[in-house]
Order: sequence, then structure tokens, then C-alpha cells
Amino acid sequence: MAKLTSVNSKTISNDSRHATIQDPNLKKKNRLVFLSLGFSCSIILIIILVGFVLVFVLPPRHLVVSINDVKYTRGDLVETVRVNKTTEIFLGPNVDQGSTIFDTLQKIVENEIISQSAPLYGISVTNSEIDNIIEYVMKSTEDQNSGKTEQQIQLETRERYLRYLNQVQVDEESHKEQLRKALLREKMKQWSGETVPYVAEQVHLFRMVIPLSGEYEIMQTNYNDAVKNAVTSEDYEEAFKYIAREFSEDAPVIIRQGGDMGWIPRGVIEYERDFFDLDVGELSPPIKNKDNPSTMIFFMVSDKETAAELDESMREKLKTNALQKWVNKERSRHDIFAEFNSDVYAWVGDQLRLNDRSPTPTPNPDPLQQFISSGS
Repeated sequence: MAKLTSVNSKTISNDSRHATIQDPNLKKKNRLVFLSLGFSCSIILIIILVGFVLVFVLPPRHLVVSINDVKYTRGDLVETVRVNKTTEIFLGPNVDQGSTIFDTLQKIVENEIISQSAPLYGISVTNSEIDNIIEYVMKSTEDQNSGKTEQQIQLETRERYLRYLNQVQVDEESHKEQLRKALLREKMKQWSGETVPYVAEQVHLFRMVIPLSGEYEIMQTNYNDAVKNAVTSEDYEEAFKYIAREFSEDAPVIIRQGGDMGWIPRGVIEYERDFFDLDVGELSPPIKNKDNPSTMIFFMVSDKETAAELDESMREKLKTNALQKWVNKERSRHDIFAEFNSDVYAWVGDQLRLNDRSPTPTPNPDPLQQFISSGS
């Protein structure tokens, strides 16, 4: 009798569970739970996907600048800054990232104007010219290539170039395009600088940079006392050098030179109207330093020449200025849009830090990258 009771108890228990499972209200409740979980997971996945798109997909494609129909995105700006930055990394000093980003954006606009306008003047860059300069820079020295076949040399040069591209994180096509624009800019500089003379009026210039809170009145008094009996240009130069090394807070290299800026023609230094017409030995009035408003500049001209041969470096600076004038004039003929605000600056800066794979510094800069940085 006890065994029968046990069987009936199990039967009742199974029937109860079966009834519970078949309960339509419970089924509906379970279905709602599963639907709710699925919906929640879907929302989370959508949020993650949208966040990924907003953070990683859309910003690099965001338009930063356009010149006529040619467009450059934030991603293009990051790539250009990174390539141009390489020379500074090889040289060792820290890069002023803010000015680098802004300057690179300016150069992107200028180089595109040059690229679109150059053919109108019959100026172009061939693929052979690009390949030749890559080979010239990447090729080993004659001693290193001694005993190797031409095929071996070409293979090693190619491998060295590919390693370089990997190091600066840029593909070959983009790198060659940047190099093409650098070469084109150099050709346009030579073209626009054809009118730069070989002989020009020049002055031998000296300068001091003094803080606004500095003892500039004492400096003026000391200089005037030092040149009281000066007769020759050398007298004025020695007096100024002595005072500059005591009072000036200019760049260390200029202080070591006693403020000597060398022979300067017109059209090279922005402040020329403040010093070019000074008498020999005359100390200029204090001039506001545009690069550092907390300081002021004093100039002195120790000698003058109405017609002196220009140093080659000065001719190159005058050619660069001539190109800049041409670009500024050419701007008005192009439809240019540019957006550079704090958001763009911050995003580009973050990308440069995240993707920084700086090469190990070496004593000498890479000649190829040095050329690109100076021309791009």
C-alpha cells in the first residue's frame, strides 16, 4: 500500500510540473524576459557600434580643407604631419606639435595651389625625377656597394626604402605624392625667384632681445658709453657684442655671436623698416617682439653697402619670399575651404600620440625626409 502511494505522489509531481510548463501566462512571461534581454543586448551592440563609428570611422574622413575639387581629411592631415615630423625625430628635439599641425595645414593648401597652377606655367615633375631622388638618398655608398652587382644594389635600395615607409607609417603612393609636391614647390620657387638679383643693398645687422621687465635703460646707457669713442665698424661691433652677452635673452646661438645677424638685404627680415635706415652705430628704439610680446628688440647696424654680392643663403630666402608672394596672390583664383579649430587640433594631436612609433634617433637627419619637410 505504501508503494502505491509513492507512485501516485511522483505522478502528481510530474503532472504539476507539466501543468506549470503548459501555463500560457508563464510562457508569455518567459517570452517577454527573453525579448527584453535580446532587446537590451541589441541596444548595447548598437551603442558600441555607433561609438566605434563616431570615434574611429567618421573623424578621419571629416573634411578639413578643400582646394577647388580636391579634398583633404583629418586622416590626411595626420599622415602629412607624421611624415614631416620624422626629420625632427631623427634630429632628436621635441616637436612643437601645435605649430607643426597648423603649419602643415597651411603647406597642404599652398602645395595644392602650386600643384594645380604649375602646369599653366609649363612646370611639372616626372616619375623618373621622383625615383631618382629616392634612389640617391636610399642608395648605399660606393664603399658599401663594392663587389655587389647592380641587381643587388637595386634590391637593397628598394628594401631600405620599404623599411623607411614602414618606419614613418605611410604607403608608397602617398609618400611619392608628397615628394612630388615638394619637388614641384622647389621648381616653382626657382621659377618665381628668377627676378632675385645677385647684388643688392645690405646692412651688417646686430640685435638684442630684452624682457619688458629688464634693465634696458641701463643697457642703453652702457652701450652709449661703450661707443662714445668708436670710429670704425669694428668698434661698434665689439661694443654691441659685449653689451649683448650681458643683457640679451635671445636664442643661445645668437647670444654667443654677440647678436651678430650677418649681412642682411631688404626683403628678408620682417623688422627691416625698424633698422635699415639707422645710422651706423645707432641703437634703435625698443621694438615690440611679435614672436614674444613679453620682450622687445634693439637693433644696431655696424656697416652698410649700397651694392654687395648676395650670399647664396640670402638669395634662397628671397626666392622663398618671392614664392610666398606668388602663392598669396594665386589664392584669390581658387575656391578654398579650411576648418581648423580646437576639436581638429585635439583630435589630430591624439592620433599622433596614439600612432607614435618614433624611430630611434640617429646623429644625422634623413636627407630624403629633410628635403620633404623643407619643401612640403
